[in-house]
Amino acid sequence: MSLFTPALRCIGNFMTTNDCSIIERCLWLGILDKLFQLLFTSSTQMIKEALWVISNITAGPANHVDSVVKSDLFERICVLTESKNLEIRKEALFVLCNGITGADVVVVGEIYQKTQGRLIKILIDATNVIEKKLTMTLLDSIEAVLKLDEWLGTRGTDKSICLLFEHMNGIEALEELQKHPDIKIYQRAAEILKSFFETDDRMDLEQHNNFYNGQRTL
Repeated sequence: MSLFTPALRCIGNFMTTNDCSIIERCLWLGILDKLFQLLFTSSTQMIKEALWVISNITAGPANHVDSVVKSDLFERICVLTESKNLEIRKEALFVLCNGITGADVVVVGEIYQKTQGRLIKILIDATNVIEKKLTMTLLDSIEAVLKLDEWLGTRGTDKSICLLFEHMNGIEALEELQKHPDIKIYQRAAEILKSFFETDDRMDLEQHNNFYNGQRTL
């Protein structure tokens, strides 16, 4: 165990490289299969380190993301995004969100097709995780998934992703993020609401500022 953690950290550092050939070499050597096994260990630290390595892979180009999506790893990652262990959950969410925001529309569509409503639920539930960097990446992921409606031709139909998002209380989750103390998170949530949903229940900038100055308006 004492050797596994530093070894994983070294591999994770390799995965931060801009040299795609190094990552592709690791993928060819079967790194995903090895990481898959580590995601079932009883060690929280080991799982976190393994997820960190995978998040560096999904932060790369679309073909690297696609390798993860097509592997046995993907289902396990989805499970861990709902873990009761907050540290593991956050790392798994970074893996998923990096993949969604870094991939092209074809791979994002593949992710959605594999998960359907489960992906929407994961993203909506994750808005409760308090971490600025993750929340910003999460909002970018939500936007990327909602944009699939245009690509799939489902906007305005009963198969609309936006409609499913609304039915699963996604609008309410975005409206809650408009109360976030960070102005950038407020702005991103407001942008998504404006772009994809017809709703008048949006908090403007003055209301947001008043909310945090103890002058909450109706």
